[in-house]
Amino acid sequence: RNVFNEGGKEEEGLWSQASKATRDKLLEDVKDREARRILTDRFNQMELTQRFSLRNTIDQKIESANTAARAARANSTVQNLASVTSAAEFDLIASNFGIDSVRMGQLGLGNPEALKKQELAVITSGVQINLMQAIQDSDTPSRDLENIRLAIRDNDPNLAGKNQLQLALLQKLPLQTQAQILQSLGTGAGFIDAASAEEQKTLRIQKNVAKSFSAMN
Repeated sequence: RNVFNEGGKEEEGLWSQASKATRDKLLEDVKDREARRILTDRFNQMELTQRFSLRNTIDQKIESANTAARAARANSTVQNLASVTSAAEFDLIASNFGIDSVRMGQLGLGNPEALKKQELAVITSGVQINLMQAIQDSDTPSRDLENIRLAIRDNDPNLAGKNQLQLALLQKLPLQTQAQILQSLGTGAGFIDAASAEEQKTLRIQKNVAKSFSAMN
């Protein structure tokens, strides 16, 4: 951007200074007034064309650099979120990435809505990987997943047992997203409100008892 001295006087930019020096050199031996006018007009037209071409090239390179830098920050943030040991640490990392989203939007370096969607995707990935790592380290992964689901369903954190952090992180996401993550990692229930295996067994027993009484009557 310093090439054009944006935000300051354009004539003080490197491009303007170099263009003026080139034009002056070109005209220094031209004495005829009409010839100087024609050459100046032609030079100015060519300079304008090249200036816009260069500006577009610079803008594209800046956009590509910003996109690559943002992607790198997103990947790094996901990794950091996935390895947190407390909800407070998670919130701090997520907040910093959110601030970066706002700053980029304010500077015109990205679409605010797209940046917000990317922010949610980063947070979701961080939560999912954190939970996946906890489940992989568990001796009872299926039971742990089911207990977390029941803790969410019954609004009872105690049901999550040792996975209090994973429960807290999941609950930062929309309920539907929570269910999708749990199901993707192996829980049989496709939605949070589903009955547990024990509850389903009890319901079947109750139905069979009810049928038996009906048959007796």
